[in-house]
Amino acid sequence: MESSSGDKLVSFRNGDEGAFRYYYDLYYNALCLFGLRMLKEEEVAEDIVQDVFVNLWKAREAIESTLHLKMLNLICYNLQLANYSVHQNSTAYLCSNRLP
Repeated sequence: MESSSGDKLVSFRNGDEGAFRYYYDLYYNALCLFGLRMLKEEEVAEDIVQDVFVNLWKAREAIESTLHLKMLNLICYNLQLANYSVHQNSTAYLCSNRLP
């Protein structure tokens, strides 16, 4: 099983879209549910997950192990959530403090 997982990771690192799809299918729902619990907005949670996978694809050559891949997914997702929250809070502040 580990060699299959290792083979999948090597394929992913080499740009195999089928291997990317494997990891996408493996993590997509869990990340969406996590984001939905945090944000209470399904569409935003899904958009953030899409961004995470775009960034994961861009960084694929640097991924060293499946553990690294899992950790990178979670770290990227948390950073995207934080960025969204900061943006939302800034927008809400600006909207509530407009001049008459």
